[in-house]
Amino acid sequence: MHMHSNPWYLTSLGVITVLLLVAVLAWLTAEPEPDPCADVDRDVGAAVLADENDQDALVNRAILVRGKCEPEE
Repeated sequence: MHMHSNPWYLTSLGVITVLLLVAVLAWLTAEPEPDPCADVDRDVGAAVLADENDQDALVNRAILVRGKCEPEE
């Protein structure tokens, strides 16, 4: 009994197809980088609502984050 194997180009095409599918699925399911400037107001709100003990640290953090996110003139 003689087994007939697939020609090399069909095997290569199958490997390339699988790799392409994996790459496309990875690209489609990748999450975008979070925007650190999207929640600046939430940091200020947290500083306002914080307890006395934590308020200074949260105010400092809100000031630093807002300073990084403000566009330069």
